[in-house]
Amino acid sequence: MVYATSPVEIILDSGADVSALSRTYGNVGVEVGQHESQFIDAQGSSLHVQSTRMAKVIFGDVVIKERFIVTDVSISILVLGHLVRLDVFF
Repeated sequence: MVYATSPVEIILDSGADVSALSRTYGNVGVEVGQHESQFIDAQGSSLHVQSTRMAKVIFGDVVIKERFIVTDVSISILVLGHLVRLDVFF
């Protein structure tokens, strides 16, 4: 598994359907194949998915594993609903 060597800015998005890594972090975690769905951004433009990766996200003492698409986002996105379902509170 490949780790980011410094803290990563990430948006917790309540409206996102899928978590997304920017291409800058496209080698983080482990590749798990392509995502079968097609995605659009908040402006309605199609997202080109480079790959799908399983990565760990660490918030202090909390560690979660999350599936991310790697695409053209400027800041990585984590689906807030996934944290709520895991009963993770900050």
